[in-house]
Amino acid sequence: MARRGHHPDGAGVEREWRGYHPRAAVPRVVLAAALSVGVMVGRWHLQDLSDYAERAGAWVFFVLSACSWLIMLGVAYRLVTYTYRLTDAALLVDFGFRNPPEPPLHLKDVTGVTHGASWFGRLADVGWVRVTAGARQVLLKGVRQPKVFADMIEAASSGSRRP
Repeated sequence: MARRGHHPDGAGVEREWRGYHPRAAVPRVVLAAALSVGVMVGRWHLQDLSDYAERAGAWVFFVLSACSWLIMLGVAYRLVTYTYRLTDAALLVDFGFRNPPEPPLHLKDVTGVTHGASWFGRLADVGWVRVTAGARQVLLKGVRQPKVFADMIEAASSGSRRP
């Protein structure tokens, strides 16, 4: 989603605003769903195993169910909190309240931009973008159209280095 205009925080004119795309969450959602289905099916098959299965089965069922919900909470956290804002002066990255704040990556300092995706990411057109500024690297995960966003960052950084 692109938003254009001058921002009052002094970051400059906004060129692009991105975040962790829902398509990037699909593998984790599928894993959580498979875990839930496995727990349900396993519980039905373990009931007749023994007395032990009845006593321990409830705990195993609870722990595995909780794990699938923890996976989903992690997905929701990324969807809501990961934001990548490209302005005419800097790339502003926020990974949410659980992570330390990322200082702005000034575009004049950017020395390299790379992108890539997993096999699923290539099918879903989501992946990662790595931005290098000197010794510092920032990995932007879950980016929709990573090549397009990497090209935008590269073009913006090239434009900011002009005299």
